[in-house]
Amino acid sequence: MDCQGIAAAHNAGRQDVVDAQVASIAMECRDDLLGAAVVLDALALCHGRGSY
Repeated sequence: MDCQGIAAAHNAGRQDVVDAQVASIAMECRDDLLGAAVVLDALALCHGRGSY
C-alpha cells in the first residue's frame, strides 16, 4: 500500500489498516535506521567533545 492508500484509509477512519501499514513500513526500514544509528554513534565516539 502506498502513501495515498494509507491516507485514504485514514480518511475512511480505518485506523487498524493505517496502523498495520505503518508497522509494516517501519519493519522494512528498521535495518536501514539501525545502520544509520550505528554510524552516528561511531561518529560521536570518534570525535572530541562538542564536535558532533
